[in-house]
Amino acid sequence: MEIVNTSKEFLWGVLKRAYLFIPALLSKPLDVLGIVTGAKLSIPANWLPWLLASCFFIAALMTYDELRKKKLTTDSQLEETRSRRFEIIFGNGDPFEQELPISDSNMKNGTRRLYRVGIRNAGGASIQRAEVELELIEPPTEIRCPVPLRIMHDNPLPGQAHRLSFSLDPDQTQYVDVIMKDEWPGITGHPFIIPHVVSGHIQQMNSGTHQLTVFVHGEGAIPARKKFVSGLDGNKLRFREA
Repeated sequence: MEIVNTSKEFLWGVLKRAYLFIPALLSKPLDVLGIVTGAKLSIPANWLPWLLASCFFIAALMTYDELRKKKLTTDSQLEETRSRRFEIIFGNGDPFEQELPISDSNMKNGTRRLYRVGIRNAGGASIQRAEVELELIEPPTEIRCPVPLRIMHDNPLPGQAHRLSFSLDPDQTQYVDVIMKDEWPGITGHPFIIPHVVSGHIQQMNSGTHQLTVFVHGEGAIPARKKFVSGLDGNKLRFREA
């Protein structure tokens, strides 16, 4: 049935275009040129079948090219709806950057600055078991990568485990904690913290400039990775795309 519909579409396209050529051909287009040049010009009668055939041939080529481009567009759109692929996004403000008020035992006030990235399903099909990890820290630190990162607001009760994966519907975004720092007035050397979920493994690293590679993968999905740079601006943690 599909070949019948395609044949009908092709035939209609050829006739539609040939209809534009043939009247112009039969109206003796050389008469216009003859009026301009003063010469008597005409198309020989034995040329007419060949010219008509040429019209149909050109119309067929144009129709084929149109249908080919239409099919490529349709295939591309279909592939997009079936695909499973990630996009790692970052921006300004909440939820990418969050400031939480903190205080110590001496009632000294400070700020806990936390940066996140978003994991977006940029395809057209749902993704199961998406997992995000900090794949690499450069230069190396005592944190042994790769380590799974904490999902936003995943704060289990004592004795319970952190979530290690999540699902994403098309165009849905899940945010993941990447790096944070407690900022106290007058103290510049407080360490950076990588909020991973490996129990018993160190989370702190020296403050300074580091390049962090975030990697995400999931069932049947095209994985993604993106590099970021962390550093200090005075006492404040700064985080940006590399």
